[in-house]
Amino acid sequence: MEAARQKEALVRNLDSVGDGISDWWRVLYFGGNGTTTNASSCATCDPDGDGMNNLTEFLDGTVPTVPDTLSIFVAEPRQYLP
Repeated sequence: MEAARQKEALVRNLDSVGDGISDWWRVLYFGGNGTTTNASSCATCDPDGDGMNNLTEFLDGTVPTVPDTLSIFVAEPRQYLP
């Protein structure tokens, strides 16, 4: 049971890019496998043009593709990663 919790914590916190954004979050909002970035999914990108970059959106719990969203509850990352 402890091994399963450790694996879940690792998946939840995995940041393959090393920019402070978890892979699962990148998968949720930008698709792919979360291990790479593009012109919309990088930490300093602001795809919705609301003045908040993706790292800020990730840390604040807001939606990076919808301007001026309020903090939301995000589903468990294991639903989006294999």
